[in-house]
Amino acid sequence: MIGSKKRNLIDLLLTRYGVLLLLIAVKFILQYAMVNPVYELHRDEFLYLDQAFHPAAGYVSVPPFTSWIAALIYLLGDGLFWVRFFPALFGALVIVFIWFIVDEFDGGLHAKILAAVLFIFSVYLRINMLFQPNSFEILVSTIIFYIVIKYVRTGHPRWMLLLSVIVALAIYNKYNVLFLIVGLFGGLLLTPQRWIFAKKEFFIALGVSLILLLPNIIWQIQNHFPVIHHLNALNEKQLVHISSSDFLLGQFKYLMGGVISLVVFVGFFLYKPFRPYRFIGWTFVITIMLYAFAHAKGYYALGLYPVIFAMGSVYWEKLLKKKIGIYRSDTCCFVRYSFSSLG
Repeated sequence: MIGSKKRNLIDLLLTRYGVLLLLIAVKFILQYAMVNPVYELHRDEFLYLDQAFHPAAGYVSVPPFTSWIAALIYLLGDGLFWVRFFPALFGALVIVFIWFIVDEFDGGLHAKILAAVLFIFSVYLRINMLFQPNSFEILVSTIIFYIVIKYVRTGHPRWMLLLSVIVALAIYNKYNVLFLIVGLFGGLLLTPQRWIFAKKEFFIALGVSLILLLPNIIWQIQNHFPVIHHLNALNEKQLVHISSSDFLLGQFKYLMGGVISLVVFVGFFLYKPFRPYRFIGWTFVITIMLYAFAHAKGYYALGLYPVIFAMGSVYWEKLLKKKIGIYRSDTCCFVRYSFSSLG
């Protein structure tokens, strides 16, 4: 009896996490295999690596988080392996949180695999090749969505406190995440989940984030806000050449999920378990509109998609299970059918 229980536990763990570990392994392998060794590092990577030798609470073009990772790379031996490792690690952790988000909505193994595949075999392969702030930004954006989902579901103050730390870390990585924060505020205000703003822990969390960000805020003040100078230069030399329509059209190449990504917006209205989380849909729409108004580069919005992949895959799984009847143990058949539908 005990042996049977152990075998059942092992089978459960392999089913629950074995596939996840396999997908993470695939992600790591692809991130190294996709880079031709004939190419040297991108010019931005040299900049971020050099910042490790100039520790500060901020830099003209970016906050200091990437310099902390650069310092860690040098401590580990300063090899190309480690330069590639951290972007790949951040990408792999996105898969983990996609998995967690699917779990929150009672998605099955098919939904988890589908959401992970949509993430792995997409533009994120390119992003996670480069040692830049973008990989970590996508990770923390996904974590922010996960934490807010947990807080809305449980109402436990610890999630709000954790959110304050993650938001501060996200801003230390790249100021671009402020677009998501504003979009999230708007999404919550437009839905019944605006009750969050009346909670004591919300104001505590806001205070904690500000305290954590004080070193960078003081640095900006002491140096006459170089971030404004950088944004002006970025707008004059690059963003001025990008129209709002260019940004919006560019999003289609990131929507590798096609029907998967679109079906989640139907689910926000028709699928009862999604209704308390409509703020995610509004957050997506508001943030995309803010980026379009700012003539942002297309990849700035990539942090919005992992949660859409996760929830879309859950809804797609439920639709197939209920209406098409192909919900079988053969996961490969499920994924093949889903992708044929996307095409």
